[in-house]
Amino acid sequence: MVQDRYGFLWLSAEDGLQRYDGYDFMKVPDRRSADGVGYVIAHSMATDRAGRLWIGADDSLNRYDPAAGSFMQYRSSNEACGTVRIAHDIVEDQEGVIWLATDDGVTALDPATSKTTCHRPRYTPGVGETRVIATLPLGDGTLWVTSSDGLFTLDRRSGKVTRHIRLEMYSGQKFVCTGFPSKPFQDSRGTLWIGLSSGGDLASVDVASGKVTVYAFKDGGLAPNASSGVVSIQEDHDGALWLGTNKLGLVKLTPDRRQAIWYQSNPDDPDGLRDDLVVALFRDRDGSFWSTTKSGAVYRFDSERPRFRSYRHQQAVPHSLGKGAVTAAYAEDPDTLWIGTDRGLNRVDRKTDEVTQVDLPVFARGVRAIAKDLSGNLWFGTYGNGLARLDPRSGRYTTYTHDASDPRSLSHDRVTALRVDRAGNVWVGTDFGLSRWEPQTQQFSTFSPQPKGLVQYRWISEDASGALWLATSSRGVHRFDPRTGGFTVFDAQLRAARPPGHNRVNAVHVDRAGTVWAATFRGLGRLDPRDGTFKSYDSRAGLPADSVLSILEEDDGRLWLSTPNGLSRFDPRAGTFTNYQASDGLLIDRFAAPAVAAQSSTGELFFGSQKGLVAFFPRQVVERKREVPVYLTDLRLFGEPVLPGSAPLKQPIWSTASLELEFDSIVSFDFAALNYVDPQRTRYRYRLDGFEAKWNETDSARRSATYTMLPAGQYTLRVQARGARGDWSESTLRIRVPPPWYATWYFRTLVAAWLLLALWLAYRLRVRQLHRRFEIALYARLGERGRIARELHDTLLQTYQASLLWFRSAMNVLPERPLEAKQRIELGLEHAESAIAEGRDAVQGLRASTVEVNDLAEAIAAVGAELTKAHAAGVAPVVHVAVDGPSRSLYPLVREEAWRIAGEALRNSFRHADARQITVTLYYGARQFRVTVVDDGKGIEAATAAGHQPASHFGLPGMRERAAIVGGQLDVRSAIGRGTEVELCVPGRNAYDGAAPTRQRHWWDAFRREPARAENPDGRGSGH
Repeated sequence: MVQDRYGFLWLSAEDGLQRYDGYDFMKVPDRRSADGVGYVIAHSMATDRAGRLWIGADDSLNRYDPAAGSFMQYRSSNEACGTVRIAHDIVEDQEGVIWLATDDGVTALDPATSKTTCHRPRYTPGVGETRVIATLPLGDGTLWVTSSDGLFTLDRRSGKVTRHIRLEMYSGQKFVCTGFPSKPFQDSRGTLWIGLSSGGDLASVDVASGKVTVYAFKDGGLAPNASSGVVSIQEDHDGALWLGTNKLGLVKLTPDRRQAIWYQSNPDDPDGLRDDLVVALFRDRDGSFWSTTKSGAVYRFDSERPRFRSYRHQQAVPHSLGKGAVTAAYAEDPDTLWIGTDRGLNRVDRKTDEVTQVDLPVFARGVRAIAKDLSGNLWFGTYGNGLARLDPRSGRYTTYTHDASDPRSLSHDRVTALRVDRAGNVWVGTDFGLSRWEPQTQQFSTFSPQPKGLVQYRWISEDASGALWLATSSRGVHRFDPRTGGFTVFDAQLRAARPPGHNRVNAVHVDRAGTVWAATFRGLGRLDPRDGTFKSYDSRAGLPADSVLSILEEDDGRLWLSTPNGLSRFDPRAGTFTNYQASDGLLIDRFAAPAVAAQSSTGELFFGSQKGLVAFFPRQVVERKREVPVYLTDLRLFGEPVLPGSAPLKQPIWSTASLELEFDSIVSFDFAALNYVDPQRTRYRYRLDGFEAKWNETDSARRSATYTMLPAGQYTLRVQARGARGDWSESTLRIRVPPPWYATWYFRTLVAAWLLLALWLAYRLRVRQLHRRFEIALYARLGERGRIARELHDTLLQTYQASLLWFRSAMNVLPERPLEAKQRIELGLEHAESAIAEGRDAVQGLRASTVEVNDLAEAIAAVGAELTKAHAAGVAPVVHVAVDGPSRSLYPLVREEAWRIAGEALRNSFRHADARQITVTLYYGARQFRVTVVDDGKGIEAATAAGHQPASHFGLPGMRERAAIVGGQLDVRSAIGRGTEVELCVPGRNAYDGAAPTRQRHWWDAFRREPARAENPDGRGSGH
């Protein structure tokens, strides 16, 4: 067993190297490689000054660095030195050279260069054949070597043997060093110690003179001339040597080296050795000793003198305490201790620690109370057999029991408390009241509070005024005044205490200041004499448990309390508790009813338990505040352990200073404080700075912290630990959680740039749309003005001009030819009427259109109705308007031009086609909007419909111009005698308001300017 720089303990087991943190064993995290250190079975181990572990195995010498988690194997490159395998012993000298005791001798290894140098005492002239066992480098530059042929001193620089000490007496008797794994040891005085396997048990060597002194243990149960087989030697703070042996278990050699005390296996001691063959002994940095037995068990013990002495039953020890739970104790004098159990009475001779059991029938049912009166008589209260009095002068016992017919007899045979007051009165508490022994009449006087009832008294104390304070099992605390015989009951006051107390009182104590303390089922109660109220203390105030069983006071006024979870030392002035448990040397943690507490005249305190009696002097209980180092011991991601060397862990977690985690990680950290004395009582708290502000408190059973989905940022994990007594120690780990790719600054910059570009493109697109609409509207207005101008010039004005010509010609011939003038005037009137009709048509085209009425079908039907009304009755064609598909919202300009084109086609059909049926169809398709006007009239020539020759009217060219304005196409299909069909087709993207594009568009379309289509110079044709 070795201890690394952090304080972890390392042990070699059958399945490889194990690390121990006080709670769990863990295999070395070596990525599960079959050649890794975790699978090495060690024969020897050592640590160097750098904190690295050196492990001697069957086939290799291995070095493991707990800080870096690195592993290295060494093999000798010098064939003359042989192999470095199977090192029995490994040590480091003052220069950092590693010395190995192997089957081939002694080998020096330089860790920096891996160079080996061999030293073979068995080949040294004059020495002879030897087998090296172990080595020990000293500060004078020598290396002491134990072997099968005694001791050698080797000059480490020259490699020469400077001295050979044969272990033999002048008579020729030889002593043999204990073989592997025995190691030489130099104590604090500079003396060298060596275990012997024959001829003695232990040998000391004066380093300067080479003088050898042999020690042999006596009365150890060994056969004559047999050796105990010392294999391991350590020294404690007091200078005593502790020896691990093959046959005597643990042996302590006192500092004066004159007395040996052995600690062998004891089946009655659950915490003791299970095997007398101790193969290794190790002392850690805190001074605790660890012993390893052949069976593989590991034990920890303190070498310091126990602060708490115990008396208990031991099956293998004839004069130990009798069986049963301790129920009473009384220190008669410094040399005599009486202990009552639930099975009898025991007398302890404290000089020899021998226990004598008093075998009398009166004590068979147990002893519950012991007291001594002023005459020197001892009183014993039994549980069912009344009261017994021992006259020490005659050794005679007198028994007093309850007699139902005698009111002056003992109140009950179950005696639970005894008290001898300052006046010498003997007071007896029973299950049915309080009795006082009257020595004059040899009878008892019994007292009970009013109203009378069952009162079970458990403890009796006395204050300075002579009043008695009584603890009851169910009615609180009673105060009894012997002078008046009156009782004062404190029951409701206990239950009304803050925090709430309890009326089940186990013991009551009056301290030197006169304060009354009550040990209750719900903590410690203190009576305030000013108002008769109680204040209570429970586990929240620092008690180890909420129940208190008994109370004793030490010389400085501090109180000692027994509880179901150990003993507690209470300072009334500071209001603080210091708790002690089995890990501090107590026989047991759990104290139980009945309350057992006694104090000797020398200040020694006694507390009884189910397992035995604890005795101690409070002044010897010195509080040792010890800071326990705390480390992270394991890292898990998504519940799976992370091995060193795998992302994100580059080295063991306990030596890692910083860590980088992914954004969406679920991470868990295990931690442990290296408190090998009392790990279960260690308290923990942890906090992740940057994520939380409050500490998370936990105990030793839950040593883990888990965090899920930490936001990106910088954090510091702080883990703190504190032992039963001591300050908080801390371990920190810096944690960085980088943002995900979509939250990085460069991605955000890129998104911002794309957003700005998108806004700019949207702005450009909107400007382009507005510019296009403006151009369309402008060209539409210009086109409309041109159309009106052409119509006025080519139709209306021409007609008016023709009328004027006819009127002028009529005026010219009027005098001479009146009939001809009349004909010409009639022709002029006809042209005037035609001009009026043409003017009416032009005005009708300028009226408000479907811009005001958004229903195109209704607007076209209105045009048809107006034309039908103006046509001669009986010969007007029938107009039908149909809609194909759900009506959709059209751009105003498209709706306007479609209405004008349909209206023009209707007027042409009414005036020129001689049609009987006209059908107008509006088709709302997903990709196209169409308007068709079909009549059954006389038709027109194909060349005129196609626009290849001029027509008498400009209707068709104007209609084609309007179609071009909205990005559409006008088709005219006709034949003579077969009617005419006029069709307007507009793409959906140009027709519908908010329509989805009907072709794939690209972002660069925003920069492409399309010229507005105002008029088609080739789109001229003739009307009907």
